Amino acid sequence: MAYKLLMEKRDTINYWRTKEGYEVDFIVQDQAFEVKISSPIEKRHLKGLLLFGESYGVKLNVISLESRKRIMKIDNQEITVWPVQEFLDELWSSNIWK
Repeated sequence: MAYKLLMEKRDTINYWRTKEGYEVDFIVQDQAFEVKISSPIEKRHLKGLLLFGESYGVKLNVISLESRKRIMKIDNQEITVWPVQEFLDELWSSNIWK
């Protein structure tokens, strides 16, 4: 929200949740984001994100405590796993939300 307000972005920030309890933390433009305290990130942590990706075909991202950026491929979907600081650096450099 701070980035949105300070950078005067008009896009909405949404979230997604099913009645079964699967969820995605936030969705902006064509990207979905999960924020996880877990490390390493595993498939079992990403059920909601994967379900959302299957339904909507957006870019999938996880912001985590992992020490390096990496790409996971699960069920024919690509997920970018971001270390927190690297994600924030890229966000504030306008490389994620344009």
